[in-house]
Amino acid sequence: MTAGSAAARVAVVDLVEPDRLRVAAEPALLYAQTRVELLAGFRELRRTAALLRLLPDRWAHGLADHLAGPLADPLADPLADPDGDVAAHDRTPEDEAALLAGVVDDLRSLEGRALRRILPDLGDAARHAGARAVREELRHRSQRRSDPSLNPEAARLFSAVGRLAARSRRSPDALIALLLHSVALAPGEAALMPTGMVHLPGTGRTLQVRAPADADPAGLPAPVLDTPPGLSLMAELGVAPGPAPRLDPAVRTRDLLRYAPRDLAVELTIGLAEQVLDPSLATSPGGRQATVVDLDDGPEPAPGAPARPATDARPRRVAVVAPR
Repeated sequence: MTAGSAAARVAVVDLVEPDRLRVAAEPALLYAQTRVELLAGFRELRRTAALLRLLPDRWAHGLADHLAGPLADPLADPLADPDGDVAAHDRTPEDEAALLAGVVDDLRSLEGRALRRILPDLGDAARHAGARAVREELRHRSQRRSDPSLNPEAARLFSAVGRLAARSRRSPDALIALLLHSVALAPGEAALMPTGMVHLPGTGRTLQVRAPADADPAGLPAPVLDTPPGLSLMAELGVAPGPAPRLDPAVRTRDLLRYAPRDLAVELTIGLAEQVLDPSLATSPGGRQATVVDLDDGPEPAPGAPARPATDARPRRVAVVAPR
């Protein structure tokens, strides 16, 4: 990374699933260098209810009824049209947020015997449902069954929740994780994690970008959900359902990607070195420095500094993070 506190903070991070849910302490852009999977942000409640009904677990079905009401047609595909299959159509966004906040508070308060009555069975159901869905994905398309519980989103969600339940047996985090979006990013795709977003880092290599500040390149540590810093962020920002935190590129061509999120005063450009390394990117009009990352080798000096010797003749793909 470039010298000086005015540069954006950039780090290459290999995600590892932790034992607890996290709360984003500051906004961050996550660019996927490999396939990336994570849970992040609270899902729309009727969609969550539809997914919960796919689990062979009585507690999950009860929570689904609480979130969205009973299915008008119990035999209907709950994922084909979640909004069309539930009785509760007239809730406002404020009603949805209040209901979600109440559910999260109730789940966070579970402990001891009450938690032990729910978590083992729920964890087993999630692991088995996730493994079954993953096996189905490996089948040839002509041999796949038309079972809504075998869709990729359910596979990712249930597998992640099952692993979390096994690692964190004294915490209700796995139950809360059922309410989160399952986000899968292909290489080259990105997500924006706003401050206060509840998430569970998953797998894959990411390039993480944060705004300039006097802090470690990796940014502020994301506090565990049920600790004073995490609870403070949630209390300050509230809990509400919303879309998955995907970020669409501002510019997409065959050879170049540019992300310019509104919540960060930086833009990320991905492309071949000869296309995106321009000496004019070394500093912005405000004097802030750009950061260049070789996507194979990690951070390097800003444009204008001596280049590294090329290890082979292949075109270099780089990321340029510049202030806006």
